[in-house]
Amino acid sequence: MGGDILLTYPNSITHTGVRADAIPMMMDTDKLAVQCAIKTCSYTGREPDIIRIRDTLHLKDILVSETMAAYMKGDPGVEILSEPEPWAFSEDDSVLDPW
Repeated sequence: MGGDILLTYPNSITHTGVRADAIPMMMDTDKLAVQCAIKTCSYTGREPDIIRIRDTLHLKDILVSETMAAYMKGDPGVEILSEPEPWAFSEDDSVLDPW
């Protein structure tokens, strides 16, 4: 049975249940991919906990959302190195990585 993916995506994002559609989500830009991921994560009524890593070989320095930083702040093995910063995107909406 076929379907129109251009109709399926908005429906999946709106009802925040991409898992139910059993199709991988692909976005045209990094910015749209990040927005879609945040929109479709399990909503708890507060900002999501986000951890950004360079890759799995570089886990010493990570970027975390403000909510995640607040959670990690009391951990003796964690050192917060800077104030929160918004994600940076290029003119074509590609992620500008700080690494």
